[in-house]
Amino acid sequence: MSTTVADILNNYADNNMVPSALFNDIIKASGVTPRQDDPRFYTPLYPDFEDFNVKHDLSIRPPVYLNDFDFNIEEDREAIIELLRTEFEGNNFDTVASCQCKKYRSNMYEDMKFVCDNCGHEVVKPLSQQIETIVWLKKPAYVSGFISPAMWAIFFSKLNTKSPKVNLVEYWINPTIRDDKKFRDPNNNAFKIAAKIESFRAALDIEFGYNSFIDNLDLIVMSAIEHDISKVLDLNEKDREDFAAFWQEFKTKAVFNYLPLPNKITTVVESDQRDRYVNKEQTDLDKIYFTLADTYPIDDVRAEENEDLMGKNMKALVDALMEVQKNILFGKKGMIRYHAGAGKLPMTGRSIITGESGVCRSDTIVLPWLYGLTCLDKHLTGWLYRKGYTPLQVKRIIRTANNYRHPLIEEFYTWIEDNKLAMATAGRNPSIQYLSARAFFVKFSRDLDDKSIRIPITTVKEYGADFDGDAMYVIFLPDMASKIEAYSSWGHHQMLDPNKLFKVSRFGTHTKTNLLNINSVLLSEPIAEE
Repeated sequence: MSTTVADILNNYADNNMVPSALFNDIIKASGVTPRQDDPRFYTPLYPDFEDFNVKHDLSIRPPVYLNDFDFNIEEDREAIIELLRTEFEGNNFDTVASCQCKKYRSNMYEDMKFVCDNCGHEVVKPLSQQIETIVWLKKPAYVSGFISPAMWAIFFSKLNTKSPKVNLVEYWINPTIRDDKKFRDPNNNAFKIAAKIESFRAALDIEFGYNSFIDNLDLIVMSAIEHDISKVLDLNEKDREDFAAFWQEFKTKAVFNYLPLPNKITTVVESDQRDRYVNKEQTDLDKIYFTLADTYPIDDVRAEENEDLMGKNMKALVDALMEVQKNILFGKKGMIRYHAGAGKLPMTGRSIITGESGVCRSDTIVLPWLYGLTCLDKHLTGWLYRKGYTPLQVKRIIRTANNYRHPLIEEFYTWIEDNKLAMATAGRNPSIQYLSARAFFVKFSRDLDDKSIRIPITTVKEYGADFDGDAMYVIFLPDMASKIEAYSSWGHHQMLDPNKLFKVSRFGTHTKTNLLNINSVLLSEPIAEE
């Protein structure tokens, strides 16, 4: 057996000292086979589309139609704003029960089923109301229906010609596009594309227009995909086969008589003592909805113009919806630095820090109640499913727990804490100090009014933090490998001097583990030589 220096040092090489490698060796030596992930988690997801006609007909609450409001009347404008927007004052949503007109505003009416004699609405807390769409657009007079925005984004947007790329559906329904001068200029390549589309239209003997497209939807789409002799669309044979199969499965969900507006929780108006902020993309979307709602009634001589109005605004509606979704899912602009206790990235949060003193563990951090709802919502949802709750019941439980210490949520937190299932890395940007980001076991505060992150006072030095308003971030560790790697910033490392990596900090009144005791002794001993 070789005992060279290289062989001895090789045992302590980085690849041999990685915690995950040591963990795998332990598992292998134990003879235990870890439970594998359910293979269903890796199966591909296939699209589906909501049937808005069915959703409208089965709505729990009576639909309110945007078309029925007169935007020239102040009372109607105020009513619409109340239905479509959520006010966010300072750092808190309104938690006082009230009716819609605010005549009755007090928590004494909660659970009394008290109905306002002025506006006719029940006095309830805003966060306890059903969060579902109640505002709808109904198709205007002389309009055949609404093209599904989801179907447009997924399918119709792909029906394009070769260069210069022109979308067949948009060209067909939007007169403004067809009137573009580039399509009438023989020296422009777009002229040839327009001629191809015109030839395709003539072969079908169907006029251009929004209504004619919807009325002959299946014929136009299948002719363009499967029987495209003139090759109007830029699709290869495999694409045509896939598109045709997709269309046959989902064509019944391409056009609807009703279109829902996003519920009010998607439009949050934030304000403090100086400024007000509302998501710009959402207000742009609202303008398009209002334009479609403010069409001519059936008894107006101009009602036939509604068709062109729909054709001109359909693409703009889809684009605005996509921007809103992008903003909601991947970005958060606003004056308020923390919003309902969660960050804009999944499984993260950021809050003011306070100290956890007295008898406390240096390896445990206490997070706000809301962090578990926002950061561990997928875990909580799965846990509730396994208890037999339906998806709708789960949503109601989680929503109610925003401002109520729900016993089921508390049971979930206790299960996590007792089994040490949740771990998170906490840090304070822009610190680059050694160990300025480290891992902790997680507990959740039972005080719903406490939005702070409570850190052990024994961990303050390396963060360079104090309790005068400093904020920290937390990132939950979602997988076993991350938790194993987090050992490098764990437990007994917490009292190391950031400037002398292997010396006990002079700021620590007591060493925290035997390892540190031994380490401090060895630093004062000469190296023994044979």
